[in-house]
Amino acid sequence: MRNTISKTDLRASISKSVSEVFENMLSMQIEVEEPTQNVSLEGGRVMGSVGFGGAVAGVICIHVSEEFSVQMTAAILGIGLEEVHGGEDVNDAIGEITNMIAGNVKAYLSTPPSSCSLSVPSIVRGSRVAIETVSSAEREHFVFSCQNQYVLLELYVKSDK
Repeated sequence: MRNTISKTDLRASISKSVSEVFENMLSMQIEVEEPTQNVSLEGGRVMGSVGFGGAVAGVICIHVSEEFSVQMTAAILGIGLEEVHGGEDVNDAIGEITNMIAGNVKAYLSTPPSSCSLSVPSIVRGSRVAIETVSSAEREHFVFSCQNQYVLLELYVKSDK
């Protein structure tokens, strides 16, 4: 990571971003948990990822349970759980939530005059989803809780400086 970015400031920025997106877009209160907490998502999960590139490059990944992804989708669309139309609605909602959080992270990581671009959100589903990256990328791990569910966030960053 760039020398001017402290891990404490980065953690605070990401925690604030996630909280704002959940409060403003989903009307949900989310709590920051200890990142050392060993949390796993049982059963199926949905992972949204958005890459970013520029002077600082990387990817941000958000993992939620299949069950919570439906709750999040209903909340962002303002509809009941029974009205969520399977994978397409969930993919769109999780992709958009990931994109909003990534946009905030991008704003924090890239300062003018350097530019940073975001990729199109990607969605991965499965029960054993793991991200591996090149050894030169730094990994930050975040754990949040919301409505008795966990939201896991991984940030991988590689700086050209």
